[in-house]
Amino acid sequence: MKKLMLMLTFVLGFVGFIQAQNYPQANMTPEDRANMQTSNVTKRLKLTDDQSKQAKVIFLAQAKSMDSVRASANGDWASVRPAMQAIGKNTDTKLNAILSDDQKKEYEAMKAERRQRMQGAPQN
Repeated sequence: MKKLMLMLTFVLGFVGFIQAQNYPQANMTPEDRANMQTSNVTKRLKLTDDQSKQAKVIFLAQAKSMDSVRASANGDWASVRPAMQAIGKNTDTKLNAILSDDQKKEYEAMKAERRQRMQGAPQN
């Protein structure tokens, strides 16, 4: 019985470790997430230094807002989904305001690729 409990504990711990590796952003601070998003967008869209600074402010506000919504969810993700979608739309609107027309097209392509990847992701 002890061996079974030990084995079960080991397996559950290993599964948790693997899950954490699959979703590294789950343990990141809002600042870390904003920096990562800014870096990705800056490279892909070839943002100017000024645009990059503005994007970082936008992404940091988004990350902080998302954290507060997640904290209020208490596991009920369906109830906070509309708020999270609104935050995402607000971020897109602000980001589009600082982008050139060519950058907007590339940003839309990025979002389409992300949606495609998310469709294959496991749902919780």
